[in-house]
Amino acid sequence: MMRHIIILSIGISLFFSCTNSEKSALEETRINKSEDILDEHENVEPTKVLSFEITGMSCEMGCGSAIRKELYKTNAVNQVSFDFKMGRDNNTVYIYYDDTKTSVDKISKILNTMNDKQFEVKMLDNIDYISENSDDEKLTSYNGGGSSLGVVLPNFFDLILQSLYR
Repeated sequence: MMRHIIILSIGISLFFSCTNSEKSALEETRINKSEDILDEHENVEPTKVLSFEITGMSCEMGCGSAIRKELYKTNAVNQVSFDFKMGRDNNTVYIYYDDTKTSVDKISKILNTMNDKQFEVKMLDNIDYISENSDDEKLTSYNGGGSSLGVVLPNFFDLILQSLYR
């Protein structure tokens, strides 16, 4: 009787361990595919920055992630960022993309049709992308223009070390 219980226990353990390994292999494949999609967008050199007013977003984490995933699938989008505030009807999405690989219409169609037409977009601007390595961009940021305020914050770790050495 004891031998039957031991054999049954081992059999059940083997069954569940095999089931879990299959499940984790499926999850790993799914994760790898997601990472591949996200890695592919890094090879895109943006030429334009497109901004849309977007309605229908309930949160930046879930909705933003879904939007990024769909846009990265085009292999024409380098970065997607949001000006999102909870409870606001209209938010803004900024899409850094290569206009030789996709168009404003295609991007707009993706956003308007995804998630059972959850989102509605209205184009605000479509400007040329200026690389961070551009000398003009560096001058703009040093002069306090653009997105930089021209303020350099100290490294707090260095401040602590300096105060210890005084």
